[in-house]
Amino acid sequence: MRIMFWNTHRNKTINEYIVSLVMDYDIDIFIMAEYNADEIELDRLLKKYYLKHSACFTGGCNGMSIWSNYENMKSGPHDTHYSIQVVNDKYILCCVHLISDAYGDMSDERHKNMREIVYEIQQFEKEVISKNTIIIGDFNEAPYDKGCLSADGFHGLPALTIKDRPNRKVGSTEYRKFYNPMWNFMGDFSYPPGTYYLNRSKLYLPMWYIVDQVVLSQDILPLFKKESLKIITSCSYSDLRDKNDHPDKKISDHFPIVCEIKDKKIYWRYRMNKEKFTFELIDKYTPDIVIKNLLEEIERDTKGYVIGNIDRYDGPIDFYTKRGGGLAAVLGTMQQMSEMAAIQQDLGEQDPEQHKFEVFLTVKGLEHYKYRMMFVDYGTISYPVTIILNEDLAVAYSGRRKDVFTIESMKQLEEMMDTILNSDMMLSFIQSLINESLRQEMKEIS
Repeated sequence: MRIMFWNTHRNKTINEYIVSLVMDYDIDIFIMAEYNADEIELDRLLKKYYLKHSACFTGGCNGMSIWSNYENMKSGPHDTHYSIQVVNDKYILCCVHLISDAYGDMSDERHKNMREIVYEIQQFEKEVISKNTIIIGDFNEAPYDKGCLSADGFHGLPALTIKDRPNRKVGSTEYRKFYNPMWNFMGDFSYPPGTYYLNRSKLYLPMWYIVDQVVLSQDILPLFKKESLKIITSCSYSDLRDKNDHPDKKISDHFPIVCEIKDKKIYWRYRMNKEKFTFELIDKYTPDIVIKNLLEEIERDTKGYVIGNIDRYDGPIDFYTKRGGGLAAVLGTMQQMSEMAAIQQDLGEQDPEQHKFEVFLTVKGLEHYKYRMMFVDYGTISYPVTIILNEDLAVAYSGRRKDVFTIESMKQLEEMMDTILNSDMMLSFIQSLINESLRQEMKEIS
């Protein structure tokens, strides 16, 4: 079970980086704090690369987003600063984002949060009947700070083995020990010496901080792969460092961390689960037939003044030489991506069919007029289908100037067309076409 945590710094364009990290490091569960991007877009990107992760319920935990490819993933207690999940009914995963010192010293309040979290974990362990506990997240303090190290906090010791006594007595009170392997990253014996960098005008300042941490219960130590624990500074999509080798704040002011717990997850490649197959055809019609059927409603509803058409198209849709933004820019990017991945052409489907269509409107009485709505492109396999919208329709559909969409099913395609055809923009535009057609009729009569 590979787990990644990353404070994504409210970056609305972080999704490509996340997916790249998930693919590069074969991540099963990833947790983001300060996540402010589009979860729908993230879900589409994951599906695009055939990743099976789905979002987990996080209750009232502000800005926390948790995704897992485990089928058996259940939600536990939540609060403002933490969300507890149970994996395979035996691993307790507590994801945290504790209060920071951005507006003053909050160490006492943070320590109080840690005491509450440890209490909540211990109560929940009794319910689950397991002490295999992982606490991971942005602690907003270092391993040596009060809350992390105190016996009545996380009690995250720099060394702990399965043979050690599970508790430490302070006065008359027993406190349970936890192991914090992040101590090993402090100093310059390895790079990077922290997950967060800050330089400001203060006498006491380490500059590099390990605020993103993982703390483990003693019971789970035999399953923890020490060599798997890493602070990540790059992915195939981009370097995560700036020119000074600090976290690039244009991406995030934190580096992500990754760790692995050995479990008995069985992947399909070792044994195929035939129960997952179904022989009931859901996507009954090819994309062009679906669109054709929906376009016929335009002619009927406009009494023949506006006609929806879909015809085969032989022109280029993967590259466009016209200068400027919008469709040209997006399609040019697609071509560039294709060239970068040219070696992949020798893998996968060989000599597949290509079905390309253009979808457009024509108007009664306007012989030479055509309004092109989209291109449709699919191969031997009908779904997923690529839809390339003109810029206005892209905004009407998704609210963003994103032109290229991967549609996974007939139902999703029908929903897309329904959203577009019933958008305020499209209804207003069709009305203007009707008006112009009526004007042409009046000219002919006069």
